[in-house]
Amino acid sequence: MDHEQNIPDWVETLSTALANTIEVPATIHFGWYYEPPHENDFGIHALTLYPEPVEIQEAGPKDGEFVFLAPNGVDILAIYRQFDEVDALTLAFEQGHEPAISITGKYKGQAVIVFLFLHPNSDHQEDEI
Repeated sequence: MDHEQNIPDWVETLSTALANTIEVPATIHFGWYYEPPHENDFGIHALTLYPEPVEIQEAGPKDGEFVFLAPNGVDILAIYRQFDEVDALTLAFEQGHEPAISITGKYKGQAVIVFLFLHPNSDHQEDEI
C-alpha cells in the first residue's frame, strides 16, 4: 500500500473498534491494511486486520524473539454492532485451519468488507493500531 494515498478517517476508527472486540491474553497490536474500491475485486472499501506478533522482553535465551499470542475470544455481537448495516458475517477457517471473520456491510455510510484474521499476516505489515 502506498502511504501517500488518502486513507479515509473512518478506517482507523473502525480498525480500532474491531480490534477491541477481540479478547487477547496480553497487550498486542493489530496491523491493518486498506484498499479503496478501485484497487480491489470487491468494488467497495476493503479493510484487513490481523494481530501482530509480540516480542518477548525478558532476560534469557528467548529475549527478543517474536511469538504469536492466540486470542482468547471474539465478541461477534460487538463486531456486528460496529456497523450501520451488516449484509453478511462469516466465520471461516483459512490457512491451515486458522479462523477468520469476514463482514460485509455499511460503516458510516460507506460500503465496506472487512477481513478479521485471528492469526498474524506476514504478507502485509504496513500500519498498526
